[in-house]
Amino acid sequence: VAIIPRLPDAERHRFEQAAGALAGFRLMEVGEGWEIRTAARRSQYYPVLVAEPQARNAAILGLDLATAPGLWEAMRHALETGKMTVSGRSRLPDPQAELYTVWQFLPVYQDEAKGELKGFAALVFQVDRLLKRSLAQAPGSDIDLELSDSSATEDRRFVYYHRAGADDQPARYRNPTQIRWSSLLEAGQRTWTLSAYATYGFVA
Repeated sequence: VAIIPRLPDAERHRFEQAAGALAGFRLMEVGEGWEIRTAARRSQYYPVLVAEPQARNAAILGLDLATAPGLWEAMRHALETGKMTVSGRSRLPDPQAELYTVWQFLPVYQDEAKGELKGFAALVFQVDRLLKRSLAQAPGSDIDLELSDSSATEDRRFVYYHRAGADDQPARYRNPTQIRWSSLLEAGQRTWTLSAYATYGFVA
């Protein structure tokens, strides 16, 4: 869970001082190559003020999410529609992570009738954990699953691939065949494709 206020540049100094009780806190941005650095001056920011669990998300406190690839597009869409919106794949809160996350944003208004945005409430989902938790209750099967983001550009569509089969199963049985089933899913103002591949263990 994350709280992301809208912060005008005129309030930046006061904000950083007020949040200074947090060790090492500063306003940051995402640079090229996903490095985290001190935020350049701009008219407004959308920093992460609260992120729970804090131990896992401490690195993104103060991070201006409007500078994170893929996240600002989802935030802007949430603003334009007033609806909960899910981002495409992201590497936050850990830019060095090999697996992707997706963010869910909901705009919060000081006065919705006047369109006075206060900020965003957000949830972060680790895609691998989400799918593994869903599959934990399913009966064992020799089927691989792939999740892709059909709303993204082609180079950013891949999100996660789940390999079926036990580790002690012969490798030839874990390899996928050409038998494939796909379904489109609409969630968070995006279209996702869930594909299932039968392995040789499934057809054996």
